[in-house]
Amino acid sequence: MKKLVTSLALAAVAYTGAQAGVPNPKVALPQKKQILPSSVTVTNETVQSEVSKDENPQALSYRTILTSSFNTSFFSYFQPSNPLAYDPTSGIMALAASSLTASGGDMTLRISTNNGSTWTPRVLIPANQNRIVLMPQVAISNPDAEKTDLTKMVVIANGANYDNNGAGSYQNARSSTAAVLIAGEDPLVEEMKNPDNASDYSYTFSGKLINFDDAKGGGILWSGTLDVGDPAVAQAGQHGVWVYGNGAGDFTVRSVPAKWSPVADIFYLPPGATLGGNYSSPMVSCSDPDGNLYSWIFNVFADDPDFGNRKPAFSKSTDGGKTWSDFQKFPVELYQEYASAQGAANASFRYHYNQNGAVATGNDQTSFFFIMALDDNTVITSVDLVEAAYNKGTWTLRKVATINDNLTDHPVIAPVTASFWDALTQERGNSEPWAQYDESDLAFEIQAARTVDGSDVVLKWVNNNFARRITFNNPIYTARQVQQQNEVVTVDDTVRFMYNTDVYMATRKGNSSAWGKPLNVTDDDRFDKGTKIPPVLASVDKVPLLTLHTVTTGTNNLFGTGRTQFPTSARGCIVSASQDVKFAMVTNVGVSVNDNETVSTSQFSLSAPTPNPAADNFSFSFTTQKSGNATITVSDALGRTVATLFDNYLEPGTHARNVSTSQFVPGVYYVSLTLEGQTLTKAVSVMR
Repeated sequence: MKKLVTSLALAAVAYTGAQAGVPNPKVALPQKKQILPSSVTVTNETVQSEVSKDENPQALSYRTILTSSFNTSFFSYFQPSNPLAYDPTSGIMALAASSLTASGGDMTLRISTNNGSTWTPRVLIPANQNRIVLMPQVAISNPDAEKTDLTKMVVIANGANYDNNGAGSYQNARSSTAAVLIAGEDPLVEEMKNPDNASDYSYTFSGKLINFDDAKGGGILWSGTLDVGDPAVAQAGQHGVWVYGNGAGDFTVRSVPAKWSPVADIFYLPPGATLGGNYSSPMVSCSDPDGNLYSWIFNVFADDPDFGNRKPAFSKSTDGGKTWSDFQKFPVELYQEYASAQGAANASFRYHYNQNGAVATGNDQTSFFFIMALDDNTVITSVDLVEAAYNKGTWTLRKVATINDNLTDHPVIAPVTASFWDALTQERGNSEPWAQYDESDLAFEIQAARTVDGSDVVLKWVNNNFARRITFNNPIYTARQVQQQNEVVTVDDTVRFMYNTDVYMATRKGNSSAWGKPLNVTDDDRFDKGTKIPPVLASVDKVPLLTLHTVTTGTNNLFGTGRTQFPTSARGCIVSASQDVKFAMVTNVGVSVNDNETVSTSQFSLSAPTPNPAADNFSFSFTTQKSGNATITVSDALGRTVATLFDNYLEPGTHARNVSTSQFVPGVYYVSLTLEGQTLTKAVSVMR
């Protein structure tokens, strides 16, 4: 590593086909007829501000950490970034932030030792270096739980390095950069370039930074997508990792894991596609209390090459990121099984490229959170926040919360954000600025966290608050990108109302399946966006929350006169403007309910295995509303047990198992589920 100097160079029963889970193009959001004009007439009406900034009631007590431009900091709006770190032992928090000047920006940490009451800046990379580091994130690793001094911990801040090369612009992302603070010394900087075993790839900013603690002292992990040759290509399809090992005091892993490569053998690429194509979603990483690592992805796999079967899957490392397992894939049969359990015709995933959450509470106990839409073959009837939970070989898909409960009155599912759209201004040949409003790049801003011991899980998301509708005195003339006959087109639009957004949280016990009632933790007249929580918490009583509030003063294009002047009440949705980076400590998020508090009935079902006959493997799903001790076995035609697939406590929900037939001789077998003295059995034939 190099000392930082001034001249620094930076560093399923009803599963019937391959379309399970795919969004149905014939299914639409139920909404009122809205005619989008091909052209608009602009008047000189003045938009009246309906609510002033100072009049907004606040459910939380916010503290402004800094004001930063969205266009340059970007850290809270890029989906995999994790700019807020929290050490639950010492209570120390760190916020990574960037700035931009004409000759390069700085990269700093804001550090708090008093629950966010005050924040002390520390410069990691000074300004005037003719480079900037954007999308910064940070992780804190405290290998010795007794340490309460940040200078004795390991802190890594990571971001995308842009170099202007004397050309006066920052266009090329040259590398991912790590700045390391060790024992109070000046920052040490390591430029993360190519993985050691794959020189044709380079690291990007498209990955999440997390800490982990294991018997060897733990460390900090980055896993995500890689560049392929051209720095302008931000997502190649191939994924890689790097690890800083506390025990070694250095970067111990820089690799493309063997189980993840070559990418064409793992993930599906359409015919003629190149690795520069955007065919794989970003990775979301987490660790369990024992230091096992899990890297999740929401992708289409080469052995199931249908985009309708895009699925969550994770790869696990038990040795600090040195080696990784095959991807454990979510059974797509559970999409339709979930729909049937909810009384819907179909269920389909949504927002697989946006921010999704992942958490691990114990060895082989990990979950991925994403959005499912339910429909009746005509319209979407419900949008659910769901948990795909993996517990020692058993998959469960369960509902956490309903997202949109007023689809009729809202033109899009996810919260909308607005930004100045220079390309549209040029396209329309008009000097007046245009704005684009569309579904947020972060969608519902889903994040999951666990307490340090894994005893509790906290899930955070952002949702529209339909009790706080913003009606404009005058329409806002803007534009949206919409899907028309498989083509994305830009249409002029008129915005007459919007909704405020709020931050919601729910909790459950780490060893339970039952989620407590979602809590609106903000419930105010602010438009919440760019929200972040750290991945590990001390308890559910104190959850650090970072959020962006648009600054409504100044001469920003969207605040001035002309076509896109936004009223004060809607200015929080604007992202291409200066932002106050604010912090609040959310207390008493809620007490998780226990499984024995859920409704217990004798209703449970077992699907027929598929495929049947089976060659190499088969899968089956089962649903139960009753919790209790369960056993799943496979027996032969003589009644002899040849495999015990599950013998443990079973949580309520929709579950699935994948079974390899490599140890079975050809013949007829019986899959049996026994729960609290009741047994269901289905037959499957094994053929070679």
